[in-house]
Amino acid sequence: MNTHAGSHRPAYPILESRVGIFLPLILGALLAGYLPLLIAGNHEAAGIPNLVPAFALLLGLTLWLSFERQRPGSTDRGVAIALSLLFLIPSYQIGWLILLMFSLWLWRGTKHNSRARTALLIMGLAALQPLLVTYLLKWFAAPVLAFDAWLVSGLLKLTTGSGNHTGNIIFGPSKHQLLILRGCSSVTNLGSAWMAWFALSRFRGIALSMREIAVVTVLTVTIVGMNILRLYTMAIDLDWHNWWHSDTGEQSYQLVSAALLLTVIVSGIRYVGLRQHSAE
Repeated sequence: MNTHAGSHRPAYPILESRVGIFLPLILGALLAGYLPLLIAGNHEAAGIPNLVPAFALLLGLTLWLSFERQRPGSTDRGVAIALSLLFLIPSYQIGWLILLMFSLWLWRGTKHNSRARTALLIMGLAALQPLLVTYLLKWFAAPVLAFDAWLVSGLLKLTTGSGNHTGNIIFGPSKHQLLILRGCSSVTNLGSAWMAWFALSRFRGIALSMREIAVVTVLTVTIVGMNILRLYTMAIDLDWHNWWHSDTGEQSYQLVSAALLLTVIVSGIRYVGLRQHSAE
């Protein structure tokens, strides 16, 4: 394990390290990101896209607290103050932006502590992922939703002989047409699935390998396939459309998706981890 190898800097107690000035900033940013959802009582707050970034952030934070022992400099204090001032900006996304900038700053200044750098990378990507998904669906919604529509219409054509799409509108064997909106895109859960895998695998010390690529491929097919099957049933029968958009249907989808996500990730970590341990 390489923590301070090659470093000439002394290790300080945790509260005298950079943790002391940046931990309140991290917790404040996390609260800023989730408090609006909790206050509004949004039932989607417990969904995969909202839970995974917080989970990944907490994993990275746990790892960082275990290995961060570098004393803060005057520049670190200045950066912490500057980032704190960003809370004055009225935006629910500002918390993620603060976390991203914090992670980039400390990652740049952590050169001899590989595990601390890994922790900061996890936290940075956890903050970047919801921002990327939000603006991807805002700026490139048409091609993203059209891709989902293309997959669903292809499956309809294969199974029923009738299926085509125009943009994000699907025409199937039923009398109704299915309009895919941003909330039904595969991108949202897929980004969360990739983030969950990266956070857990790097937390466990797993490095990039061909086996990891195979696991990520299975994970991608599973998450996208689950959403495509849901959209497929909506295009077949209007009753399915109504059920999937009911509270029971939405909760069932999130529950099954979470179960599949955990199954693939846990199995994948064992599969990749066993290979790496045997190679050592």
